[in-house]
Amino acid sequence: MNSALRITLSLGISLALAASSAVGQQLYRWVDKNGKVTYSQDPPPAGAATKVEQKQLKSSVVETGGLPYELQQTARNFPVTLYTGPDCGDPCKNGLALLSKRGVPFKEISVVDTNGIAELKKISGKEQLPVLIVGRTVATGFTDGQWNSTLDSVGYPKTSPLSARPPVAAAKPVATGTSAPPAPEKPQDTAPAASKQ
Repeated sequence: MNSALRITLSLGISLALAASSAVGQQLYRWVDKNGKVTYSQDPPPAGAATKVEQKQLKSSVVETGGLPYELQQTARNFPVTLYTGPDCGDPCKNGLALLSKRGVPFKEISVVDTNGIAELKKISGKEQLPVLIVGRTVATGFTDGQWNSTLDSVGYPKTSPLSARPPVAAAKPVATGTSAPPAPEKPQDTAPAASKQ
């Protein structure tokens, strides 16, 4: 390989790497009549190339959502869902506070009707609130030790890693069967629905 071709290839690779950071960036590769390979974000001059390839480069940026990587992985592998209701009182408030203090991203489902109670019984075997689901583990009722142990066992942090920002907390309760995304505010002052025990 001659030195001119090596310089052109090096420049072409550098251009390709620089171009890859832009979303939707075009990259052209062409061979001229002397066999020289060129990479460029601009198309070749008319009639100067014998073989032209055009590629659409995609962005390599990954959205992190503002959470530390390890917490993102834990949340992806062991998602947390909290079932609450409007009449749950302190057990639900304490559960929300614990999740908020630990910075655990979760979705909250408020049980507000007979369909919700049926769904709750199917998930936990009981009609008692709150119900914490971490991955496939179900914890019925609020017990500080049990909830902490369940969260610890899958790798959730003991305190919020977002110390410079407000902890992740639940959104306002929603109708049964739907969920709300985590909100960056403190937990809502809602209590779970009345439950048959």
